[in-house]
Amino acid sequence: MNRVPDQEAVQCRRVEVDLSQGLYRIETVLGGGAQALVCLAHPIAGRRKEPVVLKVVRREYLNSAEALDRIRDEGRILNRLEHPNILRVYRVLDYDGHPVIEMEFVDGVSLEKLQS
Repeated sequence: MNRVPDQEAVQCRRVEVDLSQGLYRIETVLGGGAQALVCLAHPIAGRRKEPVVLKVVRREYLNSAEALDRIRDEGRILNRLEHPNILRVYRVLDYDGHPVIEMEFVDGVSLEKLQS
């Protein structure tokens, strides 16, 4: 994953305030890819106690119906898969009309560090 500039990290913080309504506490931005940021979050309410990852669409793609549909499709498809080598997707949330994917957090060494 790429290093995330501070101004983009604000987007995950906004999710904490607007999406969560007390459901998550965002701990940090783990990184980002071409179209999304990945944030480590701790559920505040609900049955899940362990940390989760929230995948949030980057601001420059929020007006792209194609990008938003792709993220929704990714979440729905991965939600149906169950395999030890695939992160579990718990659910696809709606944040002001934009998808946010809630997924399993696996603590460990990043692929980027393994490759260096």
